[in-house]
Amino acid sequence: MDSRSRAWSVAAAVALTLTLGGCFSEQNAPRFVDVIEIENTSDTAGPYELRASVIDDNGLDEVVVLYRVTGPLADRELQEQELPSWSGDVFRGLLPGQPLGTRVEYALEARDKEGNTARWPADAATWATFSVLPASAMMDAGVDADTDSPDTTTPPPEDGGFLDTSVPPDTADPDVPVDPPCEVAFVFPLSGSLLTRTNDTDPGRNGLQINVAADLINAPPVATAVLRTSEGGTVEIPGVEGPRLVIPGVTVPEGEGALEIQITGGRRTCSDVVEFSVDLGEADADRDGIPDRSDNCVSVPNPSQTDLDRDGQGDECDTDLDGDSVVNRSDNCPFVSNPGQRDLDGDGRGDACEDDVDGDGVGDGRDNCERTPNADQRDSDGDGQGDACDPDDDNDGLPDAIDNCPQTPNPEQGNADGDDQGDACDDDDDNDGIRDGRDNCPLTPNADQLDSDGDGAGDACDEQTDCRRDADCAEGFVCEDDTCVQLTPCATTEDCQVGFLCRNGLCIPASRVPSNDCEDGSDCEEGLVCSFNICVPERCYDANDCPSGQRCFSGECIDDDLPVPDSCTTNDECGDGRQCVANLCVPRQCFTDADCSGGDNCLRGFCVPFDPPIPIDECEDDSDCSGLFGRCFLGICAPDLPFLPDECFDDRDCPMDEACLLAVCIPAQCRTAMECAMGEDCRFGFCVPEDLPLPIPGSCNDDGDCPMGSSCTLTVCLPDSIPIPGPCNSDAECTMGWSCSPFGICLPFGF
Repeated sequence: MDSRSRAWSVAAAVALTLTLGGCFSEQNAPRFVDVIEIENTSDTAGPYELRASVIDDNGLDEVVVLYRVTGPLADRELQEQELPSWSGDVFRGLLPGQPLGTRVEYALEARDKEGNTARWPADAATWATFSVLPASAMMDAGVDADTDSPDTTTPPPEDGGFLDTSVPPDTADPDVPVDPPCEVAFVFPLSGSLLTRTNDTDPGRNGLQINVAADLINAPPVATAVLRTSEGGTVEIPGVEGPRLVIPGVTVPEGEGALEIQITGGRRTCSDVVEFSVDLGEADADRDGIPDRSDNCVSVPNPSQTDLDRDGQGDECDTDLDGDSVVNRSDNCPFVSNPGQRDLDGDGRGDACEDDVDGDGVGDGRDNCERTPNADQRDSDGDGQGDACDPDDDNDGLPDAIDNCPQTPNPEQGNADGDDQGDACDDDDDNDGIRDGRDNCPLTPNADQLDSDGDGAGDACDEQTDCRRDADCAEGFVCEDDTCVQLTPCATTEDCQVGFLCRNGLCIPASRVPSNDCEDGSDCEEGLVCSFNICVPERCYDANDCPSGQRCFSGECIDDDLPVPDSCTTNDECGDGRQCVANLCVPRQCFTDADCSGGDNCLRGFCVPFDPPIPIDECEDDSDCSGLFGRCFLGICAPDLPFLPDECFDDRDCPMDEACLLAVCIPAQCRTAMECAMGEDCRFGFCVPEDLPLPIPGSCNDDGDCPMGSSCTLTVCLPDSIPIPGPCNSDAECTMGWSCSPFGICLPFGF
């Protein structure tokens, strides 16, 4: 029987004796009879067996071992583990394996069913210990593999540094040379260092992959290196040599970590431990500075993150950049979406990205037939569309296929001689053998060219007329349509008959008025200004003062197709849902305050953001008003105050230095654009920004609908510089020199 078996026999006998004795004596707490301690070992795999014999009169509840690991790779936290009953009063437990250089402190605690406890060792400040040491250290310490206890106890290194187990010089054989002690030291990572993804050698794997490096000094000639991680991983490298050892691809997880390296050869062993931390941050597999969760090309570096088709896949890794379902290598416009891949000129470059679609050598931006080759760019009618693609080359409204003069405008298609050519392009319209340029009756056959009265018109086509030129008429008359007509005096075009315009105090035929096209004022006659590239009177009174296709609105000539409201003098002249404001039929926004939102109030059919301090009545003329508010001004009853502007229909109702703007006379700032600053135009007598829309009622609902420098007043965008009384709640809402009156209207100071 070996010593361990004899010890357990004695322990069992003692336990039995104490148990029997307990039947006759009172025992108040558990008692440890014997404990078989764990000895120093070189076994890192474990487990380490621990046995204890414990008795208790009240019945044991549990026996536990409390232990903590104090080595360089230890977590140093106190842990508790139960010792299950093994045989009778004997309890047995297994502690997990530990790396080399580890020191384990432990104690036992027994608890009975009455809440009594006992500790071993009894002194709370004392702990049993054992260490995990290299095999050579065990041998040097006198531990025989066949014995259970060492001759001496070799404590583990306290500083977690090198453990040199070579034979001490004072105990070595003097006839045997002593090898110098070996040393090993980590050079990467260094103790206390922070490792990040920049140190990762393989971003595609989990955790951090690093190349571990250590310097060797006096390494044994035939040595083996063992690298252990705090996670339990082990790498063994046989046949290592100095001076530097590199172990590639070591995986370390995020958080606090440590590495231990041990060099072993013959009877010499040395080791080093390094502690560090790992912060992986957000994953960035391609290392382009964009986290994987936000990177639109996770595996391809693309710090710009450009994504042409906005499909969530970056251009650097997108096989279809423009998102047209045609892969880049086959796409004739890889950067422009063109799923149809149309290529008109067949040059291999799609029309969607081609700058010369028809391949005629003229860039699309300048080509007047972008989809029809026409290198000559011929454009007979000058309409910007080349003849090669223009269905109506002369722009006379008739397709070339049926036009008897496809290159010459002739919408009437006159053809006096009935041949295939219309008169407009036929050099002998009457087919009498005399070319039109020399024919005194170009539309009437007269080969003899007889002209009895010598007036230049052949007898075959000569008719009696009043005149052929102004000289044929008396003074004060002009020849118009072969008739002498009188030039009558006039003040405006209204004084002239239809077809005549008032110019320089005389009614003259409209056909005699020079062309009204212009670039600036120098292209126009005296009394006209260039507005929107058309020569027009400085201020108009009716449509007769405006060019064809325009009409007069509040003193300005505007295009007929602009949505200007109909003129009116009373509400009766406007349809349902409209009212007469400033002599124009405009939409009515409300009838009562209940029709408005956002706290606005109904005033003159418009929702306004202020509450008048006194009731305001609507009116059509002064007879609808009474008392202090006895004047009908712009449809509301108001006091007859001297500063209120006069109402008007056009400029003729206003003083010389004022203009009629939306039915009120306002002091005018200008008559032509030349009187205004750069970027401004003279409209309705005021210098306003060129991009300011015409003041058409109903064109805005609030200031946000108007350009900078203008405000929405009664659904009309008006420049802030125009001094028109407007609604207000405070002086801050009025222009300089004006204040908010008790009536809730901005008025000049002093009123």
